[in-house]
Amino acid sequence: MDNRQADHQASVIKMEGIIHNQPISILIDLGSSFSCISPMIFEKYALQITTHDRSHLFQLAKRNKKWVEHIVKSCPDVIGNMPTNENLNLI
Repeated sequence: MDNRQADHQASVIKMEGIIHNQPISILIDLGSSFSCISPMIFEKYALQITTHDRSHLFQLAKRNKKWVEHIVKSCPDVIGNMPTNENLNLI
């Protein structure tokens, strides 16, 4: 593992959160400005998605790229004990 990978791994935190009153695990990348949600979570909690005004290409951690075309806007959640509303990109 080179130093760059070690630095990146140190910036990821796992926390417990809540969506629709159900507990979920959340990974927070301190260096990211992009919030994502997996299709499995989207389907399980029947979250409402909308189409992005402009789709974009997102690079995943394993250097795979994926087009992001849908978003869950202002998804109410709780991270730790802090209620928030997040825009979550569906990847």
